[in-house]
Amino acid sequence: MRTDYDPNAKVLFVAADGGGEPRTTGDVLRAVHSEKPRGLLVSISPQHVDEPVELIAQLHRRCPHVPLIALTARHDDKIERAARAAGAAYYFPLASEADRTRLNDALVALGISPPHVPGPAPPAWRKRSRASPSRDAPPIRLFR
Repeated sequence: MRTDYDPNAKVLFVAADGGGEPRTTGDVLRAVHSEKPRGLLVSISPQHVDEPVELIAQLHRRCPHVPLIALTARHDDKIERAARAAGAAYYFPLASEADRTRLNDALVALGISPPHVPGPAPPAWRKRSRASPSRDAPPIRLFR
């Protein structure tokens, strides 16, 4: 398992892809207690179903206040039933843009800001100059 925490959205993401440093259920529980995320996204692949489902069950028992969101690449009835039985509050297959929109809507409903798509920076704010003279400058004399 691989974990990643987004401090802006306050979401912990767990993927069972085997990449990166291996994490145990205990490592994920410690991360939940230290980071206090608003939600936990758990990725489930058809090749790795048992480990993420067991993680969802453990988190549901030990951290019932954290919403658990199961994610898959494509809809699979077996995976959905297993994730929901383990305690996942939400299940989202992410096969299309409409699925991603539903996930973002659910995150907003939970008070979690969806991931921000980077774009160009806003223009720099410049202080507007005033037409009036400075207070420190001596007054201008029109008549001597």
